[in-house]
This record gives sequence, C-alpha cells and structure tokens, in this order.
Amino acid sequence: MEDYGTDCADYDGSGLKSIGIRCLNVTLDILITRYNQYILHYMKAKQGFKLRPLGDEYILVGESIEQINFNKMITLNETAAFLWQKVADGQPFDADKLATWLTDEYDVSREQALEDSQKTIDTWLNAGIIV
Repeated sequence: MEDYGTDCADYDGSGLKSIGIRCLNVTLDILITRYNQYILHYMKAKQGFKLRPLGDEYILVGESIEQINFNKMITLNETAAFLWQKVADGQPFDADKLATWLTDEYDVSREQALEDSQKTIDTWLNAGIIV
C-alpha cells in the first residue's frame, strides 16, 4: 500500500476514513486515473476480421491466424457494418467518435447517436471483437 502521509493514515483504498486535504487530493488523483482508464479509453478493432454481406445483414468472419479459435458468428445490421468499416483498420475510437460518424451519415440526433454508440461498443466488447 502506498504511503499517503499522516492525513491519510486511515485511507484503505476503498474510501476515506479520515477527512483531510491530502486525502482529498489522493482521492481526486485516483478518480481522475479511473476516469481516464475507463471513460476516456479508446477502443480498437481486433485485426483479422472480414466483413461479409449476408442477405440484408453482414457477418464478421475471423480470417487470420489470430482469430483461429474465434468461434462466434457476429451479425451486424447496415449501421453497425458502416461503423465497423470505419474502425476495422485499427484506428482508436470511442463512443463520441462513433456518434460523430453516425450523425454525419444518418439523420439521427446527437443524443441518440451517443446512446447507440455506447451500446455498440458494449456489444462489441462482449463479443470480443474490440479491445
């Protein structure tokens, strides 16, 4: 455990047990670090997936040695396929960037685009196709 000084002698990493300026500064540093790690974290598409049309939808197929053990079928609608094409080259992205692409391409409000973008990122993370 790090030494936070005498003002934070009771700090256990899960919350403040004593109130002091030094404790408050340490807690803010931790919160900022977590914010940067989780909220501002840019995603990247995993390499080795190819987007293939399948009727009115698209599927992502693992076509490289890195994806040899990938055993899921990922189906994407037209909008999700549009976003995948934007990120497939490995450029970093976040929900804000996806939302910008959506509002530039489709007639959708910024709020709805942000909500849909976050859902898309969550789905892609759960599927294991982005990091």
